[in-house]
Amino acid sequence: MKKGRGNVTLGTWLIYFSKKLIQIIKTNYEQNNLNKIKKNNISSSIDIINQQKNIQLFEICSVVFDHKIAFAGYMLPYLMDELFKNQCNYQDIYKEISDIMEMTSNPQMLIHLTFENINNIDDDDDDDEDDNEDDKEIIEEKEKDIIINNNNNNNILFQKKNAKLDKIIHQTQLCARRIFHCLDVLFTWHANPERSNLIKDKLVINKKYFRQQYEFLYHLDFLQLSKAAYSCKSYSRALKYFEHY
Repeated sequence: MKKGRGNVTLGTWLIYFSKKLIQIIKTNYEQNNLNKIKKNNISSSIDIINQQKNIQLFEICSVVFDHKIAFAGYMLPYLMDELFKNQCNYQDIYKEISDIMEMTSNPQMLIHLTFENINNIDDDDDDDEDDNEDDKEIIEEKEKDIIINNNNNNNILFQKKNAKLDKIIHQTQLCARRIFHCLDVLFTWHANPERSNLIKDKLVINKKYFRQQYEFLYHLDFLQLSKAAYSCKSYSRALKYFEHY
């Protein structure tokens, strides 16, 4: 999602982000499968088959996302975990998370998107010395009426803009909360790898997968996450992220 975009909603973002993850996984698979095939060993071939099955499954899920948005939210931790399994480049994911967190912790950056069309009230200069006293009184009364009407109209406009801004902030916070939930799941899986259903052999932990997971989770901007969590009034989570920082 482009930073500063004001029309973000939880549903559209979930679909966008989930499909982006699937595309990264698929691209990574297509780039690496030929190299794995050249190794010509059984374990590599099994990995390729399993990976291909996952990609086919994710592509089916991608179609479902358009009709069942909640399913995209459910799949998000699994899609992100697939990045670690396949050792994908997750810099784009860092940026996406960072953009959402920055918008959440700094809602002021959204103000120009909603208030850019507000017009300033300019007083007219009417200093004609030739006007008689009666004319001046009439002109002054008209000016007062115009100013009052302008103020009323602008108050209504400001109320509408404020309502729009509140809605944007609320939707951005929902996106942030979804990321928080996803990170909670990933941290839990990382802390208890032997209990994770994602690892078939619970006695042998894939070191590359574990290292990739660790590098992703502990290179997050915890200060930014903490500020965003505080903005969402998730104070215990904000404290937890600040302690990581």
